[in-house]
Amino acid sequence: MHVPSATPHAFANTTNSDVRVVFQSSVPGGHGNYFRKLAQLLQRGGPPDQAAIAALRPEHDIEQITAVHVGAHL
Repeated sequence: MHVPSATPHAFANTTNSDVRVVFQSSVPGGHGNYFRKLAQLLQRGGPPDQAAIAALRPEHDIEQITAVHVGAHL
């Protein structure tokens, strides 16, 4: 999948099963580091800390359109 720069997009698990995602990025600056740090925040347990996630985004030039949902099936 190719997502052009500045194109809104999303990822979601619409099943009732756990899923793992393999993500590879060629974005300069290590976009994968965002997901590594995001995973650390989400592994703390409890509801996602939306403020901490929001603070992480500018470090990686990310604008998130929707809130992060964990454990909720769409």
